[in-house]
Amino acid sequence: MLDRHYWAEGHGGYYLVADDTDGLIVRPINALDDATPNANGTMVSNLMALYSWTGDERYRNRAEELVRAFAGAASRSVFSHTGLLTGAIDLNAPAHIVIVVPEGGDAKELRNALNHVSLPNAVVQEVRDGESLSGNSPAHGKTAIEGKPTAYVCIGPQCSAPVTEPAALVETVREARRTVSQASGS
Repeated sequence: MLDRHYWAEGHGGYYLVADDTDGLIVRPINALDDATPNANGTMVSNLMALYSWTGDERYRNRAEELVRAFAGAASRSVFSHTGLLTGAIDLNAPAHIVIVVPEGGDAKELRNALNHVSLPNAVVQEVRDGESLSGNSPAHGKTAIEGKPTAYVCIGPQCSAPVTEPAALVETVREARRTVSQASGS
């Protein structure tokens, strides 16, 4: 639906109004942030979240197209395109926290630990041990350790060592956040 009514074929990016909107002389298309983040920048992050959950390359490819479509404008006016640039960080180093739960187990303590720390735009995904993650996921093939719920904090193509204790998960997320901040020059 979104691609059918909003995608700008040939240009790339999403129009800010649907193709069946009446009364417009020109359909606006840009990635400029105003008082709120621009929809095109937000869509880059949304598409990368969908990619993390599903491993479907169509989502990643569309996110790449969006960044390419507005890269020139963003390079000329960085401060007006912070939403797009945030999406570009998600594209280049997606944050994905995978919690693998053994049969009959529950990840409540690990999930609660995540309430005490943040990793911006991270996708948090809980899977049952033996449930297959996409082959595109850096956490593909990860398992629960010693019958305990086990978390893996992945940035880009690399995951942390397995974490089974809530306090260790908080520290692992903090370390991942520092790594992402250093890589993005923040």
